[in-house]
Amino acid sequence: MPELMDLPSYDEAEQHPRAQGPGALHIPPPPTYDASVSLPSTPPPSYGEAVEFVSDQFPVLSVPVSSQQNTGVFIHPATDVPVVVNQSISVTQSTPVVIYQPQPVPLVMPSQLTDSPAHVHCPHCGRTGTTQISHVPSGAAWCMCTLLALVGLICGFCLIPLLVRSFQDTHHSCPHCNKVVHVYKR
Repeated sequence: MPELMDLPSYDEAEQHPRAQGPGALHIPPPPTYDASVSLPSTPPPSYGEAVEFVSDQFPVLSVPVSSQQNTGVFIHPATDVPVVVNQSISVTQSTPVVIYQPQPVPLVMPSQLTDSPAHVHCPHCGRTGTTQISHVPSGAAWCMCTLLALVGLICGFCLIPLLVRSFQDTHHSCPHCNKVVHVYKR
């Protein structure tokens, strides 16, 4: 908590200069309001005059519509701008149809499967699909579990290697027939 200052005594207060009024600081008074100031001769611009309309730099173009006569003048429907064409344009031209084919997904050989799903050709049903995976404790996990139990880690601590992913085999199965395609052993 900050300490409070003691007030000066009357003798000490007399030694300091007295406060002076605003005239002593040479501050001029604020200007007076002059009602004779004229208003602007013209009103401010309207919103339409103040905001400049910029036409679209990149309009979406569509097929122009021919005028009633065959004069070579076409009116664009989006911009309503007449376009004069010297040569005849066939409006009934068919646009080419573009067909996109999906890129082929590379098939993985069952012997090349690792611990992640892959797109394979099932040797049992002959269909292709992405494998479904499941993780099963490997023989190394059971050996480690037995070794930890013999060392004296009981009360479930010896079962920890059964939960570690690096001690588990990955079983790949077909999504259609659910038969095992490959087992990735650790």
